[in-house]
Amino acid sequence: MKKLINNTLLLFLLCAVASLTAQDEGRIFVTNTDGSNVVRIKWVYPALYSTDASDVYRSDDDGSSWEKLNAAPIRKLNAVPLPDAQKTDMMKTLEPELNQGSPADKEGILQIMTAFELVESAPFATYLGLYFEDETALPGENYRYQIRSLRGGDERVLATSENIRVGADVEVLPPRDIDIFVDEEVDSLVKISWLPEETRYFGVNVYRTSERSGIRIKLNENLVIPGREIKPDGSSGYPDFFFNNDEHIIGENYTYELEAVDFFNRASKMSLPVTIEIPDRRPVPAPADVEAVKKNATEVWIVWSNADSENLAGYNVLTARKSDGKYKQLNDEMLPPDQTEFLYKVPEFGDYFFKIETVNRYGVTGESNPTGLGVYDIVPPAAVTGVTAASEAGKINLAWSANGEDDLVGYLVFRSVRADDTRPFVRLNSKALLTTNFTDELPPAARNRFYYKIAAIDTAYNISAFREVVGTVLPDVTPPETPVMSAADVTDAGVNLQWLTVYSEDMAGFEIFRAPVATPDTRVLLNTKLTAADAAGYTDTKAKPGTEYLYTVRAVDITGNVSGYSNAYRVRTKAPPKQYAGAEKLNINTNERKKRVQLKWKIETPDTIRGHVVFRKTARGTFAAVSPLLTGKNEYADTDIKAGRSYTYLVKTYYVEGGVGVSQEKKVKI
Repeated sequence: MKKLINNTLLLFLLCAVASLTAQDEGRIFVTNTDGSNVVRIKWVYPALYSTDASDVYRSDDDGSSWEKLNAAPIRKLNAVPLPDAQKTDMMKTLEPELNQGSPADKEGILQIMTAFELVESAPFATYLGLYFEDETALPGENYRYQIRSLRGGDERVLATSENIRVGADVEVLPPRDIDIFVDEEVDSLVKISWLPEETRYFGVNVYRTSERSGIRIKLNENLVIPGREIKPDGSSGYPDFFFNNDEHIIGENYTYELEAVDFFNRASKMSLPVTIEIPDRRPVPAPADVEAVKKNATEVWIVWSNADSENLAGYNVLTARKSDGKYKQLNDEMLPPDQTEFLYKVPEFGDYFFKIETVNRYGVTGESNPTGLGVYDIVPPAAVTGVTAASEAGKINLAWSANGEDDLVGYLVFRSVRADDTRPFVRLNSKALLTTNFTDELPPAARNRFYYKIAAIDTAYNISAFREVVGTVLPDVTPPETPVMSAADVTDAGVNLQWLTVYSEDMAGFEIFRAPVATPDTRVLLNTKLTAADAAGYTDTKAKPGTEYLYTVRAVDITGNVSGYSNAYRVRTKAPPKQYAGAEKLNINTNERKKRVQLKWKIETPDTIRGHVVFRKTARGTFAAVSPLLTGKNEYADTDIKAGRSYTYLVKTYYVEGGVGVSQEKKVKI
């Protein structure tokens, strides 16, 4: 895991240096020198350091007047102002590298090393031309400091500090909003995050104390510097956590503390300690001697030995009707760790299998091997309910509700031509049905009323009583008379159809069909719901303009018998309205500095156009016009915009003859 931590640190450092240096302006940091009134000042350029010279200014008011403090411009030196014996190995590596090329050309690793030495060493910051000590500051005064860069005789403001009171102790505060948690998938992995404050401190040290040893150790070799990363949506933000560590013992408590280090290498006090427990999610071994003993005809004792584990939270008793079946929990609440027996009253006779489930303090379970017990069945299944009978040509379809017995074998179907028991019901199926439906096939012309009843049978061959008897007759299979189409007219509302209605006592309604003239057999049903039985007309509102169709109609009776197709009526619908072209190649450019959105577009027939109107909507709004009618223009600048919002635009083109064309929509985020 140490390698993972180092790689993570390296990634954070790269991102942090990029965050520190990728500014339009530089950054400035000020503090009091401990034990004196000297104010120390450090600063960085957008590329960390620069070959340009710098001047330091101070203001003792609101910043309206500034006093220059340095006699000569401050610039990068040719060598670190330290004897070689006092230079760190990193300084010796950096010094020749930083004296070649421009700061912007330096690689990321070189920038990281430079940033560390800049923070930790005032002589190294002096060598880079990024350090100054104000020894003329007066105790008790409030000052602001400003760095101005010099290039080609021009002076520009690089960065301005907040107020600092001379002589007051500028305390480095520890990180805030600390969040320390155990990974959901890896029990020994602890993840840590805090509130990044780039202007308040440079990095963080992470300390951990084991409850068992009482020794506090620092976990990171280098300062942990949270850095921004590019999110999948292209935005910049911090990752979910900044440091992780998996060197823990399961079940032990650990206390974490964080320490901030500012840009002058000063450490804060420790943060408030956060204690976490590394969870032991390993299941408690289930007892191996589970036994089921019959107490009486319907009650069973389940007994087991104590699992004897400090991590045990309790037990659950599970049962199933098959050893490899789906087990369900018998106890409503978890049994305490010291309970080793459970009394269960079986709901019905049959074979039962039992398991004991252990539950640890984190909800992780373990299961024992199953133990079985047979409770003999002398009780028949419950009477079958919900019996229904539906008839169709030559068939009667029976259905019923399923019984809930676990030892059910199936169902038996009986039929009679009388509802009472003066004549016996005949059993129709030789084997018990596993399903809850049955089809009795009969001669289509039979007109008797048939009666049915269903019985359930279990594994002990117990047969249920009969509770429900249902009866029905076979349906009429004679189709209705074929209707005659009499008229078809085309209107603005659609195609109005009329036919000569069919008079019959069992009429249910009519089906209306439409087909292209070229393929008359490809009929499409227009009405998913039948018309009224006495209907003689229908309006087709969905026919395509300028198309020839053939319309037919069929009659349907209440039993579903369908007549033949009527004669076909040929109709041509009205031609479609003229389409008008919208603006093409809609182009949108944003100018955040000028706070405007510039739109441009093209149109092929400008001579026939009255003008254009630009419409806009927000993410949850609707389109509304944001421009007047633009005549002779193919562009518009929208200045009524706000940063951080998304807008969607479209252009409507208004033609001289009254038509309107609409462009495609374009979305932009400010």
